[in-house]
Amino acid sequence: MPDIEPLDPSFPVSRQMDIDAAPIVLVNLCTMAPEDEAAFLEAWAADAAFMKNQPGFISTQLHRALGDSPTYLNYAVFESAAAWRTAFKHPGFREKAKAMKHLFRRFDKVDVDYGGADRCFDVIRAVSFLSRYHDAYTNNRKMLGPNIIANYELGAKLSLADFSWAHGEQTRIFRAFQQIYKDYDLVIGPTVGFTPFPWKQLYIDEMNGKKLGTYYHWMATKYFVTLTSNPALSLPCGLDHKKMPFGLQVIGRFRGDGEVLGAAHAMEQAFKTIPGLARPRPNLNKLRKPVPALKSIVTHPPKLNAKPSKGPAPGAL
Repeated sequence: MPDIEPLDPSFPVSRQMDIDAAPIVLVNLCTMAPEDEAAFLEAWAADAAFMKNQPGFISTQLHRALGDSPTYLNYAVFESAAAWRTAFKHPGFREKAKAMKHLFRRFDKVDVDYGGADRCFDVIRAVSFLSRYHDAYTNNRKMLGPNIIANYELGAKLSLADFSWAHGEQTRIFRAFQQIYKDYDLVIGPTVGFTPFPWKQLYIDEMNGKKLGTYYHWMATKYFVTLTSNPALSLPCGLDHKKMPFGLQVIGRFRGDGEVLGAAHAMEQAFKTIPGLARPRPNLNKLRKPVPALKSIVTHPPKLNAKPSKGPAPGAL
């Protein structure tokens, strides 16, 4: 097995993770037996490919020393220690991918060019709010919540050129995504990139120490797929690094809804026998008496207006 050491053994990785600095260069030495070298290089390449897709990653290099005994110097550069910590403590999709790889004829990493998906989704979403809530915003704005108002006002500021670009970009994303299905039947990945958070917290507003643009940007892995129009579902897949439920996003070919449902059912049956992939089962007896008592908009809806109305309220989100 490879032996990976920091340059200064008295200052291990666990201590380095507690330091906030930017940018950072991580350096370590890797030694191993000759028979382990091929497996090490394969594992390093897989980890490097994963890290290259993480926010804040800049570069990485691996250098082999001269001689017959395989000794390597590895270094990686990140924008900040916070970005490195987030990438290093990723919810564990790589481990789950390794555990399920044998279930598929081919199981490869694919790169998807989502281009301007964030901006594209912002525009299309805002325009839909502009259409849906025009009358309520104009005649009874006080009945609308702050998020609806923010989305409506974003849509009101957009031009026809913005709307035209967004639909053109969505078409490009759609066509690029469909090319994957010339070689593959499914695309899978994490449903979201965050572990479940407390129910009182409405959304994730920060990533790697940086504020996110909107209250829904933490769900980018989901709305990117929405832009492609391909059918997708979230399949329970064991627990993450914090022992919380992990969702696996299963995406099928365009209009292949039945195929996705069939494949997901088969995967769920196979996962039952694989440690770390089986659907987590909650302790129902423990949940019968929650502490603290759960009170939410579902069980204790707000009383916005006790007067009867002829139609449904426009929304309070």
